[in-house]
Amino acid sequence: MTTDEGGTAGMGAKMAGRREAPIDPGLGPVPLFASQLRALRREAGGLTYRVMAKSAGYSVTTLSRAASGEQLPSLPVALAYAGACGGDPVQWEARWREAAEQESALRIGASTSSEPPYRGLARFEPDDADRFFGRSAQTRDLVALVAAHRIVAVVGSSGSGKSSLLRAGLVPQLRESDHDGDRPAAIRILAPGGRPMRTHAEVFTAADGAGDTIVIVDQFEELFTLCLDAEERNRFIERLLAALDPTSRLRIVIAVRADFYGRCADDRSLADALRVATLLIGPMTPDELREAVTRPALAAGLTVERELTARIVDEIAGEPGGLPLMSHALLETWRGRKSRTLTMSAYDAVGGVRSAIATTAENAYSQLSPAQAAVARRILLRLITPGDGTPDTRHPVQRSELDTGAPSTARSNRSRAAGPQDTAVVLERLAAARLITLDGQTVDLAHEALITAWPRLNGWIGEARQVLRVHRRLTEAAAAWNELNRDEGALYRGLRLVEAEESFRFGERFTELTQLEREFLRASTSAAVRQRRGRSALIGAVSVLVVLTLVAMMTAWQRDRAGAERHAESTSRRLASLVQNLRYSDPQTAMRLSVAAWHISATAEAKSALFGAATQREQDIFEIPKGHEVIAPIGPNSRFLLTNENDRVHVWDTVKHTTTHHFRLDATEEVMGYSPDGRQLLLSTANGRVKHRDNTLGTVVGLPFATEDVVSVTGPYRHTIATRSNTSLSVWDVPRQRRLFHRSGKIPRSTLSKDGRSILFCTPSGTLEAWRLRPLHRAVLPRSEVVSRSACAAGALGSLVPSPVNRLVMVTDTRLQIWDLARGRTLGSLKLSGLNDVQVSDDGAFLVTADNQEILVWRLSNISAPVYRYSLRHRVHSLGLDQSNRVIRFIEEGSEPVVRTLVLGHSLDPTDSTTTESAPSADPSTELPTAMAFAPGKADRMALGSATGWVTIWDRAHEQRFATLQATTKGSSPKDTEAVTALAYSPDGRVLASGGARGSVRLWDTASGEALGTPLLTAGDPVQSLTFSARGDTLTVRGSHSPPSTHPIDPNRVVEHVCERARGGLSHKEWRAYVPDLPYRGIC
Repeated sequence: MTTDEGGTAGMGAKMAGRREAPIDPGLGPVPLFASQLRALRREAGGLTYRVMAKSAGYSVTTLSRAASGEQLPSLPVALAYAGACGGDPVQWEARWREAAEQESALRIGASTSSEPPYRGLARFEPDDADRFFGRSAQTRDLVALVAAHRIVAVVGSSGSGKSSLLRAGLVPQLRESDHDGDRPAAIRILAPGGRPMRTHAEVFTAADGAGDTIVIVDQFEELFTLCLDAEERNRFIERLLAALDPTSRLRIVIAVRADFYGRCADDRSLADALRVATLLIGPMTPDELREAVTRPALAAGLTVERELTARIVDEIAGEPGGLPLMSHALLETWRGRKSRTLTMSAYDAVGGVRSAIATTAENAYSQLSPAQAAVARRILLRLITPGDGTPDTRHPVQRSELDTGAPSTARSNRSRAAGPQDTAVVLERLAAARLITLDGQTVDLAHEALITAWPRLNGWIGEARQVLRVHRRLTEAAAAWNELNRDEGALYRGLRLVEAEESFRFGERFTELTQLEREFLRASTSAAVRQRRGRSALIGAVSVLVVLTLVAMMTAWQRDRAGAERHAESTSRRLASLVQNLRYSDPQTAMRLSVAAWHISATAEAKSALFGAATQREQDIFEIPKGHEVIAPIGPNSRFLLTNENDRVHVWDTVKHTTTHHFRLDATEEVMGYSPDGRQLLLSTANGRVKHRDNTLGTVVGLPFATEDVVSVTGPYRHTIATRSNTSLSVWDVPRQRRLFHRSGKIPRSTLSKDGRSILFCTPSGTLEAWRLRPLHRAVLPRSEVVSRSACAAGALGSLVPSPVNRLVMVTDTRLQIWDLARGRTLGSLKLSGLNDVQVSDDGAFLVTADNQEILVWRLSNISAPVYRYSLRHRVHSLGLDQSNRVIRFIEEGSEPVVRTLVLGHSLDPTDSTTTESAPSADPSTELPTAMAFAPGKADRMALGSATGWVTIWDRAHEQRFATLQATTKGSSPKDTEAVTALAYSPDGRVLASGGARGSVRLWDTASGEALGTPLLTAGDPVQSLTFSARGDTLTVRGSHSPPSTHPIDPNRVVEHVCERARGGLSHKEWRAYVPDLPYRGIC
């Protein structure tokens, strides 16, 4: 339905009728020029784009885009826009040329600037202080601590920005001190490494000068991960503690990862020194994140889209280690920019915060030859210290450790064995991709975030964890043997030798050892052989050899089998990680990959991805072909779309991604409406008349009214039209060209029902009247005077939904109000803020709204809270609710327009407001539990829900908290917070289900405490109970007013559900693209 009153149908039916998004003219010459065009249109009386199109000679879409602020329109379009509004063409040509010159200069400046505003994975250095933002408060606190204490610790999780705070925050502040006495004599920065005393002893001698010498010990955890000599470690700590003596003229600042902070307490003196001088670095606040995103860009003459800033802040806020991920994503977005603006489309193209590092790493890895890829794996694993009860850490190495120099006879049977030249090439390529750093002869990971953010590397570590530990010990032993002039007493013997030989001596991993490590292992083996020969007879030696051979064969077989399993697990985790990035851009492939990940290996990550696919809102995406202009919004059932390509109109089926009809459209014609199947169209012509086109018959018939009089087009087949002139209101049956209703007089407002069977209008006297059209008779409106006062004075009538519901939805600039016309009373209202689109379902039970932030679905019988919500990344329009298939479709305006489909699931389930059952009530001010569940088979393990939306899992036997889960949506205030009203464990205790007072239901993996997918799609009714089936394969959700809904829980059932949604599994081509190293298998 289309209306000219800004009501529900008007916003959803034509692009010209939706409200324009606000523009900030300060963002550049293009937004400024667009805001000037809009101001001109307002001065001309707020002309509609349809009226302007008649005189301008351009379509409604072209004119609206000219003032969108997204790109500068062509000069002819700009002059046509200005001319239609009575603007001076000479003046507007001058304005356009000025804007074009400014934009061109900005583009050139942006393209020639080689210095990025962001550091990526690399830390900020002292020279980067001019682009280090978001940590001013912490910098001030740290400067004050250093002034007051002689030893200070900075503690934070990996990725919290400790190193950058020290270098780009603290160091510049100390150097720029206003008082000479406060300015340090010298500032020295180091990392302990494996030999801290041998390497850094001289830095603890104070420099000449008036001030103290500041020694900054970054990566202090290396003292525990790389230094294996306890005595040397203790001597280093003693040198640090010597700074407590003021005569030392030293001040020490250490930065240590939070998970190693407890190790500092092993030394009582160090613990006492840090007890009152520790700065804890937490995640940035939203304001600090906004500053860190926008200020570096502003300093470089760039801008960041508001939507992009908001999205990054939303994704990173509260993430302790998210800063390197954010910085890298911004760096890659900067590299992919096309102008001076960092856009959401460029951000999505690099994978966003979650996948930008993996995207960069995979791109670099894919450019290597097979031999070089093997070298890259060896190098990267060399740079890892596997954690033992702690997270994995990076391990800087000398470049000489990476030059294995292995003889060709020891290499594997690849087409070309890797050589020293490959090592140099791989190092340079990894450094160019900013994955590693090359500092003189030292090679290091750019950041530890790479370990967890790149699934391939994480998988390698998982496969080789035990070998890495053996290798690390072998490296240390070989170095010690060499320092002792290769004393035979320092060689490996017994279990150490067997362990090293199993890991390296009999496999191709031998070539991964350095020359020194190989010589050490050979010498150890030779010494062991000589020892055995000296005390064993020949037959004994033969027996041992046979046994060793059998053991080696068995070990090799087990290793191969274990290797295959580890490879499958690694591939599964890699696909599960990829799914997270594809859910938005390619939801169908994401669902198929989640099933593939589960079939390849049932890892925890694959299970989470599988459940995420089952509950993901994104169903499908239809990319509008390039060169096609959308000329009419999504059709009545939201499935069909019309585009124009060189005056040739295409009718698209957005479900099948195919065209159903093609026809020519005169340049002066415009589509006003069309039937659900795209076969019947209403066209406006240049002479102001209306035509009806039948695409099946190929007939075009003129209709007896003018374009400007049409105010509503509705009905199941868009056959009913309401026209309103200064003298009358009429309703027409288009196919029969028959007038169904006529009322003389100037009617200020009117609207047709969605089924085309009723007309609602305000009379000149301000009375609301309703008429049934088939057969024609006036409908009774109880308390019509009450409704009339509100409806006819509101400024917009909105939408009348079909009988027998008889509901009226009215939209104004500030409020949406719902009336029950049968009873003459209001059902409720919603405050509006920047609403772009509104649609009412065909049965009148639901309302769909969209603003710049999210899409919401409301149940009209109770609009206290939405039953469905979906966060938006781009502006949307042309909302369509396909109620029979339970989906929403809309046009999304990203870098390229697309039609996105969202699944609604049980959100549209009916409810019965007459039932008296209710969910448990909850008072946020009390600490009493609102729900409780005991883990099966574990009487001491229980889950408690709270009124604040949290679930705490208690271990009563040990009187301690096992896990804390945020089970429901978090409100802006305690009053808006959704309380937990139901909890249930699956029969095997592996899954916990939580339900809330606003209908949210989530599943949790009890072993990891991680959520399994997104919240289930429910009716939005307060959850009264949750019940698992006896086999644990389904979960039944019972609401206070809704019938029970059943959801599959068993992974096999979930696979069937996901395969059905994805319309099958991966094709052979898709499998080769995503799983090239495993044979194809049918997964659905």
